[in-house]
Amino acid sequence: MSHMEPKEIRNINYKKSHTFDNPNFYIRLNDPEILDQKTEEEYKRILKALGKYGLSAYISYKKASQAESAHCAIKNCLNAAFDKNNDDSIISKLASRYNLPNDVETEIDFINYGSTQMVYLANMANGDTKQEATILINQPNVNTQTIENEYINLQRLHDIDPRFVVEPLAYFSDKTHSLYASEYIEKARCIFFNDQDWGVYDPVPKYHFEPFTEAVSSEVCSAMIAILINYYDEKSGLGIAHTQLCGNDFILSQNCDINDPNSILDNIKLIAARETIKIPLTDYIRLIKSEFMFGVSHRLKPGDGKISYAINHGSETPINRTSLENGIGLGLKLRSDRDLLN
Repeated sequence: MSHMEPKEIRNINYKKSHTFDNPNFYIRLNDPEILDQKTEEEYKRILKALGKYGLSAYISYKKASQAESAHCAIKNCLNAAFDKNNDDSIISKLASRYNLPNDVETEIDFINYGSTQMVYLANMANGDTKQEATILINQPNVNTQTIENEYINLQRLHDIDPRFVVEPLAYFSDKTHSLYASEYIEKARCIFFNDQDWGVYDPVPKYHFEPFTEAVSSEVCSAMIAILINYYDEKSGLGIAHTQLCGNDFILSQNCDINDPNSILDNIKLIAARETIKIPLTDYIRLIKSEFMFGVSHRLKPGDGKISYAINHGSETPINRTSLENGIGLGLKLRSDRDLLN
């Protein structure tokens, strides 16, 4: 999954409204409730600019005139995906998994966005029984195949080892959009590098950046490298590619003590798997070393163009040699431990 930096959530005059002809499904999309923390003057300006399109401000489209149609297309896809009368809907799969009726009342909240996807939280409630799932749908300017590929990749990774990757639950597509549901990690903290420090964006009590200590930063970098190596698929010869270590692709749970290096591995998860690369494991490890030791801003010589990267997507921050080597060693150990269990 690809996220931008999290946004502060404000609920402004929210009213629950029925969506299309499905009486048990609601989408909280229409009000401009998701805004940055701004000065009062800036806040009013953005509120006015969002106007009747609300969250369309977070939807990527080529022309401003496409805002309304792009927003409607996303709502249509979400509605169809959760319509129990639609044979292809995902609600039956989710309901079956969580032992809920197919007509379970469902609410969708917008929670984040990125260049690839819009991210929503599905809240399903039947009396005292409540379940949640993350819903990821392609931005209008992103091919639907990208979302399907990620869903398939996550399925394969979860089959290899369920410990360090979110579980994909169900997939749906219509003519214009694709989406998939995955397990929801409550109040997940997104690992990020903010130009100075490694840390997390923590939504508790409100979104803020929490920097790591040097020891934890090293452990987090090693854990992310280890996860890439752990999920190399020897049967198909595929490794994870197009990965962002410095933001968007890895999270820590709220159970993690972010001041304790020993708490990292048990609480880290990969949440995105956009692409793969077919390559022998030894070459995959070599590429990881070369691409993450320098970062994507590295140039061979003055005047040369940027190096073409296969695995490192957009992470300019170099990872030091010690963290890289520790991560590679840990990744190989995780693979060995899995082989012993199997």
